[in-house]
Amino acid sequence: MVKTCICAGKFAIDIIKKRTYPKGFVVGKRNKFVEEVFKECIGNTCGNVTTILPYLGVQTFPIAHFDMSEQGLKLTSDLKHYGADIRFVQNTPKGGTTLFECVHKRDKNTGDWIRAYRQFSPGSRFPKRKNLRGRDEAPAFLANLDFTPDVYFFDSPESGFRVLAEGLRQKGALVYFEPEGKVQEAKLIAAIRMSDVIKFSDEDSLTLTSAKTSQTSCLFRQWAVKVSASPFVEASGRRLPLCRMTTL
Repeated sequence: MVKTCICAGKFAIDIIKKRTYPKGFVVGKRNKFVEEVFKECIGNTCGNVTTILPYLGVQTFPIAHFDMSEQGLKLTSDLKHYGADIRFVQNTPKGGTTLFECVHKRDKNTGDWIRAYRQFSPGSRFPKRKNLRGRDEAPAFLANLDFTPDVYFFDSPESGFRVLAEGLRQKGALVYFEPEGKVQEAKLIAAIRMSDVIKFSDEDSLTLTSAKTSQTSCLFRQWAVKVSASPFVEASGRRLPLCRMTTL
């Protein structure tokens, strides 16, 4: 039987660019450059997870609301192209589409190759996302859902995604949380408490454990100690193996 995963959170169009310097590069000077797009496709943590799992044999069901821009429509088409079931994806004028740009260029002062990042949306220099509302949209989604996925993955601790986590966990789904970017501490704590599996990058785990007075740090330390003390954890009535966190 094919495993299933509902995915909710942050999606974006990743735009990878590289600068070349036809007349050479002189440190400390303003050098003329040509900027070319190397790659443009769906990204962000949730976007990556949603599109790689079908390749591994897991049917994914992304929840997303994009706008009607060229990039918004590309997000939907990319999800479908990579094997996701897009029944919970929509494009409307009220939706939101975020573009994440990464430019490979040379540092003006050293000449070293560096990466510069920025997020924006079509027609604006600010990112735009349309999240599922916790007070009405998320409960309605749960009420109308006609199946329970094996896994619920989310990377944003916003209220609507937490409502889905709590509801799907009660129905027996394994809840997997991988926070993406900076988030409010209270929301992060709430998301951690209702998750079976929590994944942090090396950088995030070190940041969370460094502030000894932080409530999140204390909670994360307790969770990390529990993980390192036992190779298994009980989650949704199942005994699951855990990987030790070598960064702690």
